[in-house]
Amino acid sequence: MPNIRQMEDDVVGRFTAEVNKRFHTLHATGRPLPYAVGTALSGQDHDLADYLLGARGRFALIEFKADRRSTLTELDKKPRLQLLESCRLDSGILRRSLNIHHFGWERLERRQLPQIGSQLVATIEVARYIPELASAAQVRLPLGRARLWDSNEFITSFFEVQSAGTNIHRFRRYLSELYAIVGKSGSSALGRFEGTVLVYVPDLHGTAQIQTIRFKGFDQLMELTINYEKALTKQNHRPPPEQSRDQGLSM
Repeated sequence: MPNIRQMEDDVVGRFTAEVNKRFHTLHATGRPLPYAVGTALSGQDHDLADYLLGARGRFALIEFKADRRSTLTELDKKPRLQLLESCRLDSGILRRSLNIHHFGWERLERRQLPQIGSQLVATIEVARYIPELASAAQVRLPLGRARLWDSNEFITSFFEVQSAGTNIHRFRRYLSELYAIVGKSGSSALGRFEGTVLVYVPDLHGTAQIQTIRFKGFDQLMELTINYEKALTKQNHRPPPEQSRDQGLSM
């Protein structure tokens, strides 16, 4: 039987496959995006979270668990309890956390399926991090209406609806706040922030490629996402060069 860590890794892998599939599908149907971020933050989960998701100028963090009950293990992590206390005392941090920080877990539901009968169907659910943590810790916060997405709906909200996550500037501020909780300088820690980005690279000959590029440091993440999208937009709207006045005239 797989252990909890293996189950969590499986959830991360399936979620990443959904992100990659959506990105490639948009390109195949003539709705290309300049980039998509769906990357595990290996070795950075203690300070931040397991996963970084981003598209269309918006970014989010996700902490993945084997199932919903496993979210209770976050209560054993001192930095997470400090984050909860910061959210209780500072409404700004609370708002940023509600927009940026999420849980993801596997949900099992028995369904009757054609040809194969009754089966346990595994899906991935996503919820905001702080409400789940506050509920587990029995801490009252002004959280508003709870929200629960299936993974497909959540990914769509990034790629097509632009309703989840937050912009790059608020995202950077929240990362710095998480680093401060574990006693790290935001500026130096952001320089070590790393993962991968799927990037749409137009070709000079009219074809294009999707490349996986590793970023090292927050500034390079911004170059491969926000700044790259601006550069492509500017290039696509550049007027064609003027024709020579002599073109088409007989000599």
